[in-house]
Amino acid sequence: MQSFKRGGTLLHARSSQCLPSIFCQTSFSTRLITPSARSTNPARSASQSTTGESKQSAPATIEELRSELAATEAKAKALRESIVQYKDPNKKTILVLGAGRSSPACVDYLLQHAKDEGWYVKVGDGDESHALQRIGKHPAGIAFRLDANDPAQREAEIRKADIVVSLLPPHMHYLVAKDCIKHATNMVSELLIPKNFI
Repeated sequence: MQSFKRGGTLLHARSSQCLPSIFCQTSFSTRLITPSARSTNPARSASQSTTGESKQSAPATIEELRSELAATEAKAKALRESIVQYKDPNKKTILVLGAGRSSPACVDYLLQHAKDEGWYVKVGDGDESHALQRIGKHPAGIAFRLDANDPAQREAEIRKADIVVSLLPPHMHYLVAKDCIKHATNMVSELLIPKNFI
């Protein structure tokens, strides 16, 4: 540390090489504050201590984790149901029944044109994972589990649709056709339906 006077003013500096020339030309006292000279803030230290303690809170029990998981699953189920039941009055809903081997080309085509045409494509299958696989992450795709042998569910979905594409096994087409006639819903089938089936 070097000390010297200039114009009656005492200047302090660690080294004359460490200070820019402006410090040697000033007319008022200059003092360097080193990191060790900085005062600590007790309130800040206490706050940091409290935060550190909160991060080390006791872990949740297995019962609490299971309860939280059950609540999350229930909420996710409700959200999925809301998506399935959603109906946009400004868009057409195309209901595809069946997500088997004959469905990929059909579903891909519908999803490809969904945005331009204003469609929602709902794909229902007995195995929901197959329906989810068909729509992927497309924003216009909706997948759900369909029990085609359940008349109540089948009719409810057909009633809400603007057009139905039946890709179910051949013996199921006539049931879908009857529901479509009942609710005045257009239907497309990959197979011809004999007149005696209706």
